[in-house]
This record gives sequence, C-alpha cells and structure tokens, in this order.
Amino acid sequence: MIRCLLVDDEQAAIEILKIYLEKTPFLSLAGSTTSPIEALHILTSQNIDLVFLDIHMPDITGLELIKAMPLNTLVILTTAYPDYALDGYDLNIVDYLLKPISLQRFMKAATKALKMHTAENHPKGESLFVEEDHVFVKTEQKGRLIKIYFKDIKYVEGMKNYIAFHWSGGKTLTLHSLSELEKILPSAKFMRIHKSYIVALDEIDLVDAGEVVLRGSGTRIPFGVTYKEAFLNRIKSKLL
Repeated sequence: MIRCLLVDDEQAAIEILKIYLEKTPFLSLAGSTTSPIEALHILTSQNIDLVFLDIHMPDITGLELIKAMPLNTLVILTTAYPDYALDGYDLNIVDYLLKPISLQRFMKAATKALKMHTAENHPKGESLFVEEDHVFVKTEQKGRLIKIYFKDIKYVEGMKNYIAFHWSGGKTLTLHSLSELEKILPSAKFMRIHKSYIVALDEIDLVDAGEVVLRGSGTRIPFGVTYKEAFLNRIKSKLL
C-alpha cells in the first residue's frame, strides 16, 4: 500500500483527490493539509511514499517544497496553471495533473507511481519506465529516478550487468541489460550497432570505415560484425 499525502491550499481540491484516492485500491491516505509548512513537517516526521502536490501555494510553492522534502518521496504535481508543467518535469516528477482532474487521468498517474514505488522497494524490479518521449531511469542511489528524454540521448553503452546512458545531462548508470533496452527504445530513433552499443541515429555525424562518429563530441563507436550489414543497409536507404 502506498501512503499518500495530499497538499493543496484549496480544501475543495483536496476533497476531490480524497474521493479518487478511495477508489484506488493500492493507495492509502496518510494525511492532507492546505499548508505547505505543515506538509513539510509531516514529510519529515512520517513515512510518506507519495505526495499529490499543488504548485501555486502561498509562502512556499510546490516546486520549492519538493527541494526540501526527503529524496525518495514520489511526487505527482497538481495545478490549474499549465505553464508550470515544464518546470515540474525538470525536477523528475512522476506525473503532472492539470485541474480539473478526471478520475481516469488520476488513475493513470497513480499507476505510474505504483510502478516506481514497486521498483524502489524491490531491487530486482524494473529499473526503466518508458513513456512516449522519455524514460525514467532508476539509479544506484535509493529513491532517485532520473528522467531522460529520447532526444537528449546520444548513445547507450552496455557494461556487464549495467548500462550507461550517455546524454546531454552526462552519464547515468542503471542495472539493466542492453538487449532489454533495445526492445523498448523507439526503433525509428535508435539502433544497436555493436553488442555493447545502441546509438541515436540523429547523433551520427559520420560513418568512417568500421566506426560511427557522433556530432559535437566526436565520440567514435565501432559497429560489430553481427550488426554491420543491417546498419549499413539502413544508412544506404537514407542516401540521396
């Protein structure tokens, strides 16, 4: 059961979330408050798994509260202001709900939180959560999930039991296999060219003998014998 805290400066909004929460069997209500100050006290004194958090509140905004709460707390943002969506996603939020919130949309966000909560508390669980244009990556630091957009990935490197995402935000390691990742990344954007490498096709600047050269960094990645023919055929199909 996931213990939830509801935080919104409007009591009416909290009451709607309570109704939805009661209809969700894997969620339990640990508390609710209209005060972000009180919310911070609850978060630091009780075991809270998931917070449904309004962004636009007096004294402390929801985004400021996130930075002060325990690291492993999952957060679903709720707000009537769509302009805040991008800021929220930059903080690796589980999901973003725009008011008025429907039960269907609430359930979708709650299910996503359930997957992440399960993975955090079961080491052998999933380490990747794939969405339409991004992936949440579970890191070695307990409770930390990093959102990586597909457009920011340059290549992925297989490293024994781990894979390393090389992306615009740096290098991120997670416990996963390259073969499993290959199945879930969009094939229109990524291709495996070596037993140890998957590359973002848009990042390839040059094909030089047995290697590809990535734009910007100049990183050179070899393509393996097993993958060479399929890779070259794909490249040729795009030639003028």
